[in-house]
Amino acid sequence: MPYTLTVDEGRLFCHASGGKPSQLGAVNHFGEQSFSKGGITLTRCHCDATAHVATKGQAAVLNPAKLSAPRRDSICQ
Repeated sequence: MPYTLTVDEGRLFCHASGGKPSQLGAVNHFGEQSFSKGGITLTRCHCDATAHVATKGQAAVLNPAKLSAPRRDSICQ
């Protein structure tokens, strides 16, 4: 991986949740806390699961495995 690639919130989208924008006018420079959450959260692949969790799994949640390949892949794109 080239070290010269620009790292911005768009590129970080697939690698972590809650990425913050880079500092104004800067490239590859972020504030003290670059992410509001550690790792990739459930929301990244399954959308907002608040209702699903609140109903102890009774409310529907997006299951990417049940989507057509183009729709499934668009989640990550």
